[in-house]
Amino acid sequence: MSPPQSHNYPAGSDYPGRTLDERTALSSKPTQVVLLVGGDLLATARLERAATDAGAHLRSTSPEKMMDAIRSERPDVVVLDLDRGRSAVLESLSEARDQGLSTGRVVGYFSHVDGTLRAQAQAAGCRALPRGRFWNSLPEELRAPEAQT
Repeated sequence: MSPPQSHNYPAGSDYPGRTLDERTALSSKPTQVVLLVGGDLLATARLERAATDAGAHLRSTSPEKMMDAIRSERPDVVVLDLDRGRSAVLESLSEARDQGLSTGRVVGYFSHVDGTLRAQAQAAGCRALPRGRFWNSLPEELRAPEAQT
């Protein structure tokens, strides 16, 4: 006799709302690493869910520790909260690339009224999106490059 289950999701699933078949399908995909730099608690939670749905692992770091995180995590996607990190994250991004570190795809989100920050981010090689547009397009932003074609 099996012990009673204390959760309200399907038996054999480690994730709420995910069946064993869904979990197996997700685990057979190549895993991406998504690095969030400077996100607040709400952003981290939203991105964690989206990364899980995309079959990716989310790592997060502060703008001050961005370089170390890029070195250790070797991310496929870097997500920058440009409002919190401002020019410091863009300088770290340029420094990482100058050192030959792979940053993968880089996307940043910012307040839609800050055109200067957007221009600086684009000049640094960051796909800069207003906050609302970023959250609306997040599943596409996290999709592996080969799946985007």
